[in-house]
Amino acid sequence: MIKITSSALCQIRNILKRYSYNYIKFSVNGGGCNGFNYDLKPTNEEPNKNDEIIKINDVNVVLCEYSVFHIIGTEIDWKEDIMGSSFVFNNPNANSKCGCGNSFGI
Repeated sequence: MIKITSSALCQIRNILKRYSYNYIKFSVNGGGCNGFNYDLKPTNEEPNKNDEIIKINDVNVVLCEYSVFHIIGTEIDWKEDIMGSSFVFNNPNANSKCGCGNSFGI
């Protein structure tokens, strides 16, 4: 359903372990320059019954039931450069995206 690169998986794993979280929840919210913002949030909250739960190696990823159709096929990557480090989202469903890469349109 989604892809997570090894560098992003390593960062997610470190966050979950360091702060004792059980899940990473991936969803989108309305807003941003292009209509939708990505939201990647560590949580201990149990998933809703209609959320999709996928296990990638030892990481439990929760895909929000309301967001799943917007994020199917998305690749989550971790990039580091002179400007800093952050998660990067490559979404094949996006028709447009902002310069920062955190907002997209369909």
